[in-house]
Amino acid sequence: MDVNFSLLISNDRVEAKIVNDSFLTKKLSNDTNDNIFSETITGFHCHTYGKIEICGSDCFTYF
Repeated sequence: MDVNFSLLISNDRVEAKIVNDSFLTKKLSNDTNDNIFSETITGFHCHTYGKIEICGSDCFTYF
């Protein structure tokens, strides 16, 4: 089977609103602002996946 592999990367900035306490938000509160709920935090998302093309007389693409 003749195949080609390609790496595909998707990334972007994200925003999230804090709605309850979790291990991710536990250390965000401080002495002056203990109520962090409804605050918006920002971050970065990266998703990596692959593309496989089966080549020959008929070429098929799979994601």
